[in-house]
Amino acid sequence: MPNSNMLVGGYNPLDWNGNVGWKNTTDSFIFSLRDLNNLQSAKLGRVTESNHAVYCNNGYCPLFGRGNDLYANNNSNNWQHCSTSYPSIGIPSSFTISDYEVFQVVKN
Repeated sequence: MPNSNMLVGGYNPLDWNGNVGWKNTTDSFIFSLRDLNNLQSAKLGRVTESNHAVYCNNGYCPLFGRGNDLYANNNSNNWQHCSTSYPSIGIPSSFTISDYEVFQVVKN
């Protein structure tokens, strides 16, 4: 979707630290919001292959899913989506992002 304002993201309850490879969780999901002015356009896809929920490697940006369901190629702004460990929710197969953020929630 050229020149789109689509919001794409994911949630991972685990840390992203280290070169440990695959991490297992049933709580991860990816999401898309096609129209920022219409919350009804939001879609959420929960992980279906929990043993391939997220991949942790210092050479990658966040990587969700065994089939690279959502990830940045070589830490660039060129991201890709391929439904394998998460259901298809209308994210384009490849797209360029303007920015991304990673948040960590810490329990006090």
